[in-house]
Amino acid sequence: MNKLIATILISFSCGVAFGQGDILPEKGSSLKGIIPSNWTLLDSVTGDLNNDEIDDLVFAIQDTNPDNITANEYGLGRDSVDLNPRVMGIYFGTPLGTYNKELVVDEFIRICDQPTLDEPFHGFEISNKGVLSVNFGTWYSAGTWYMSNDEYKFRYQNHTFVLIGYEYTERHRASGEENYISINFLTKKIQRMTGNVAEDDVSSETWNRFEMKEPILLKTIGASYDVDYYDLITEDGDD
Repeated sequence: MNKLIATILISFSCGVAFGQGDILPEKGSSLKGIIPSNWTLLDSVTGDLNNDEIDDLVFAIQDTNPDNITANEYGLGRDSVDLNPRVMGIYFGTPLGTYNKELVVDEFIRICDQPTLDEPFHGFEISNKGVLSVNFGTWYSAGTWYMSNDEYKFRYQNHTFVLIGYEYTERHRASGEENYISINFLTKKIQRMTGNVAEDDVSSETWNRFEMKEPILLKTIGASYDVDYYDLITEDGDD
């Protein structure tokens, strides 16, 4: 199995536990009323996640504690690095126009922990089918030629948010070489493609099947999910 796939998948289990879930209220009438003081909004989106024809609320916030902002002593990049924790919240809408807390995730939203790293969190989307997408990207102004984007797709089913899809694109900014990986957790298939941004054709494309005993849940994705990813693929497949 390609080490790139293993590295990508292993990132599902990476995270630092801050334990910030108790800062959010159980209910709220608006996003402004839900966000605690001294925290700043990173992004928010509304849409129907649980198929009840009522808009739900998803947002990400970050603490603004100055004690967690460190000076950059190395010169490259920004003057300081903000290591304050980030929290993702999901609230379900009610017929009364209020919101009830459904899920708080402490570790999932990446922080910008390097002075040469551009903002890694690229926001949320909710499709008309209720699929929640969480988007990230990696771009350094110094230290590496590589840049990447990845997207996690979750669906609310059986009273929890389950990872149903993942897409990853990596590009070398000098050579233009690209690697693309798409993982469909519903069909249990992995698609891999390589190419170059200067060319229209894909250099190579492979499909593999895999099996997993348990689904990956949003509530545990940042802390406890762990598996031997080298053993994921069970057979090749062209369909």
